Amino acid sequence: MNAKPTTKRRGRPPKDAKPVVAVEAAAPKRRGRPPKMNKEVKVLSAEPKRRGRPSKASLSAKAVVVTSNTVVAKNSYEGLQLLVPSMATPVIESWEFQYPGSKTELLVEIPEFTCVCPKTGLPDFATIVIEYVPNKLCIELKSLKEYVLFYRNLGIFHEHVVNRILKDIAKAVKPRSLSITGIFNSRGGIQTTVTANL
Repeated sequence: MNAKPTTKRRGRPPKDAKPVVAVEAAAPKRRGRPPKMNKEVKVLSAEPKRRGRPSKASLSAKAVVVTSNTVVAKNSYEGLQLLVPSMATPVIESWEFQYPGSKTELLVEIPEFTCVCPKTGLPDFATIVIEYVPNKLCIELKSLKEYVLFYRNLGIFHEHVVNRILKDIAKAVKPRSLSITGIFNSRGGIQTTVTANL
């Protein structure tokens, strides 16, 4: 009584049952959960679908990531220098010129001027040349040195450097004429010279 069921369970199944057993055994391999390798491939192939065509928002987000090391802003140069015209700078002192109305021309050179590129955060080096004809006041040079040091860690474009110096010196001494030239060292194979006049 006990031997017959054992033979039926452990023995070979009938021929017509083989396909059924084969299909059931193969189904988990072919149709079941794919191995880890397949999952990874699916994830990688799904990324382009999720990211598809980037929206304007995603493009600006990418720009922030790309430029986050340097300082600076969400696209290119926009908004980097809005505060330059109104920012507070050190006072340039003056002393009274005893020959007002004379044809005296003064030339002051600052060969070690430094500032910072607001786009890259890299230092810029320049020679600043101040040419002016005094009226009643002359520039006090010690205060000018302290004024120049203000720019050392300031992110500012070359054109703005020259125009801001022009504005501050004009306010300090009210000269009859004034010219500021910034001769900036070559960077990336490009040399810039900026001149602003009053």
